[in-house]
Parts: sequence; structure tokens; C-alpha cells
Amino acid sequence: MVFKSIREYGKVRVSTNRSGLIGPVLVLKAYGLAYLSKDVLEGGNYSSARVEVDEELKVIRVRLGEGLECGLSSKGGATFSFPKYLYSVVMGISGGERRIRLEMSEDGWWRGCW
Repeated sequence: MVFKSIREYGKVRVSTNRSGLIGPVLVLKAYGLAYLSKDVLEGGNYSSARVEVDEELKVIRVRLGEGLECGLSSKGGATFSFPKYLYSVVMGISGGERRIRLEMSEDGWWRGCW
């Protein structure tokens, strides 16, 4: 497995969103945003996240913590920019929105497949 940080593909910005998603989910939007549901944040007061993808295995993983590359706000979830190249890798030519169900792995990363 070869995971790469999404920062290697482009700039990452942060904003907040109060969407009412159920369960641990990562949502990719056509206009270049990704949204982590509040269930991923698990009520914790995390200030940042690291998001990595493995293009070959079609896996994305998210680790929450302090001092990582994507700043977060825990008010109802967190939104950050997602590089257009990676969006096209995940979505193909279909466009639109994709919800990726995330599961906590033993190594402390949230993982999901597309």
C-alpha cells in the first residue's frame, strides 16, 4: 500500500458545515470540497487531520489529532478542500457527490474504499 497525503496534489483549505449525516462518512463534492461527518470526530476536540489516499487500492484514510496538515472545526463536522485531480480519480467521469463510509482500523486511522 502506498498512501500519499492529499497535500501532495494541491492546496487544502478548511471551512465548517452543519450537515446532518448519519454514521462515519466522508463526502466528496463536485466543487472540490470534502466533508467529514461529526461521527468521525467522535465528540473529540480535534484541531486537525491528515488525509491520505492509495489510488491503486482505492482506499482513503483519515487520522485525527493535533498539529496535522488539515485544520478542523468540530462544530457538526469539518469541511476541507479536496484536490480536483483526486476527485476525478475517485469519481471518474460521473461527477456529482460520493459518500464514502469510514471504519476505524486498529492503527487509529479511519478508512474507506471507493
